[in-house]
Amino acid sequence: MKRVKRLLAGIVSLLLAVTIIGNENLIVTHAATLPTSNVFISGSTDKGYNAKVTYDLKVSQASKMVLTCMSYGDVSMSYYSADLSERYDTVYAYTDSAASPVTKVITAYVSPGTYKVVIDNERSAASRYQIKASISSLGANDIEPNDFDHAMTLNKGATITGALTTQDKEDWYKITTTSKFVRLSISAYEDMDINVYNQDLSETLDYDYLYGKPASPDQQILEFCGSNVYYVKVSSGSWDDGGKYKLSWTAGTVPTVKNVKLQKLSSTEIKVTWDQNNAFDYYQVYRATSEKGKYSLLGVYNKYYDTKYSTGLKTGTKYYYKVRGYRVINKRRVMGAFSPVVSATPSLKAPKNLTVSQSVRKALSITWNYDGEASYYQLYRASSLNGKYALLGTYDKYTTYKRSTSLTSGRRYYYKVRSYKWVNGKRVFSPFSAIRSGVAK
Repeated sequence: MKRVKRLLAGIVSLLLAVTIIGNENLIVTHAATLPTSNVFISGSTDKGYNAKVTYDLKVSQASKMVLTCMSYGDVSMSYYSADLSERYDTVYAYTDSAASPVTKVITAYVSPGTYKVVIDNERSAASRYQIKASISSLGANDIEPNDFDHAMTLNKGATITGALTTQDKEDWYKITTTSKFVRLSISAYEDMDINVYNQDLSETLDYDYLYGKPASPDQQILEFCGSNVYYVKVSSGSWDDGGKYKLSWTAGTVPTVKNVKLQKLSSTEIKVTWDQNNAFDYYQVYRATSEKGKYSLLGVYNKYYDTKYSTGLKTGTKYYYKVRGYRVINKRRVMGAFSPVVSATPSLKAPKNLTVSQSVRKALSITWNYDGEASYYQLYRASSLNGKYALLGTYDKYTTYKRSTSLTSGRRYYYKVRSYKWVNGKRVFSPFSAIRSGVAK
């Protein structure tokens, strides 16, 4: 009876010491938990092909895992899921000389959990090896499962550090906002995809593929609009290893156009200018004939413009202008606020180059430049600079010369001239010219 009990105990011990690996029907012998201190431990397989030694590797948080195997024979090193149903990666370490070991490494990003690391003998004789593991946390604070049905809320201004792993190749985030558009900042420390969707996933609003490295992350900004709720998917491709990433977002704003200014070019034309700003894609210029009146769109101009010529105006009418810029995001216009309203009145310019010269006795010759916009000129004279100026006469647009007669010899006289034109039955005057004087002979 004692012999039977010992036999049963041996069978139970054997059953406890072996595990079947997936569909491979391979028996492995369990060893201790593999430490993660990056220090080699020594081991040896049993004789025979496919003699295996397994280790439990425990990972408490999303991490970068480095497994190193130094072989003095012919072995392979693999890591599996905890139940050995899925093999994630394998390397082979073969050497013909026990004096010249071969080192092979598995590097992977892994989710929290327990994994099986398996050393598999690849020849009939027993094989010696050394193995070590290193675990480096990725510092992820995303909350799993973090799939679409459990998309993690990404709050404005907060930074999420997430991790894609061999076991978790996709993370989802939800953004809720009433802002005009969203600026999503991304830092990827490995290669990965970013896709942004509207609320019902019917439209891809923006996307990018980032080529990051642990020491030099790829940093990009995506901008999107058109919904109050957005979904962001971060994923790794079938050939990508996963890795760390960071996400944050701010409410996008379109600035106000600055320094809108007006310049009167003629009696019927005003030049509108503004500060060029690459934050805009286009500008809109509006005009009205009263500050609170209805403004009409004069035109749309791309980001490289900073000037609009407003023509066909009525001389003497006051015009009001305002400008705004906008962005085009997801084929939608995102408008900025209007600039402050500015105004100007197109008018005739003061006649130029008024000259007074001596003429015949008791007379002075008066000349000024021709102005094609004027219809008539009025010439005024006074006997003192600040005295009362009397109208000497009105002359048509082609008359730019007048002799001022019946003067007192030796006395100084002062002159000024202005022009005017008829607009809707009313005379609209230019400013006066500069005052000029002369002494009669």
